[in-house]
Amino acid sequence: RRRAGRMSKYMADCALMSGSPLDARELYLAAIEECRGKDKLWHASALEGLCCAELVLHGLLHEGAADAAPRPVDAIRRQLIDALDIYSRFRLDILENECCMKLVAFLIEAWRDGAVPWIQLADAVRWSIDFSEDLSLPLRLRLLEKVQSVYAELGCRRKVAFFMQVRARLLRERSAVGSVARRLPGCGSKVSQR
Repeated sequence: RRRAGRMSKYMADCALMSGSPLDARELYLAAIEECRGKDKLWHASALEGLCCAELVLHGLLHEGAADAAPRPVDAIRRQLIDALDIYSRFRLDILENECCMKLVAFLIEAWRDGAVPWIQLADAVRWSIDFSEDLSLPLRLRLLEKVQSVYAELGCRRKVAFFMQVRARLLRERSAVGSVARRLPGCGSKVSQR
């Protein structure tokens, strides 16, 4: 049963990448059902894939239409939050942060269309910042750069300046630790043996 769910998810990924979002959607739904309760990480990954397939399918069905139906914002938001919840239980910080940034990117687009209030977008950005505490320094710097660009896109200049300062402080601490380590014996510096 676990293998069947993983195979459905893998086939759904292939279908989505090959340009068949309708087939991908059906396969993701099957993978979600097969993995539910038994294979949590693949279940969360299938939820993320389903969100992508639904967005692509919606875009294809309503491309260029003047009376385009609104995107399924609530369903996609709920699915991504469910995936985030699963990742957080397993303490998979990288997957959790990537999923959170996908949620933020999606909510930015929905916010531009007037489909979500600003507070939902702000909550998602705050989640991504909270999740970044456990990341390695290079990943944390990358995430903070993304958060900074989100605030720049929203026109929040003070937040942009704040995150620039946070990133600069982290880089300064990183370089200070590196320079101390280079001066210690056995840490890359040549020490004379007199």
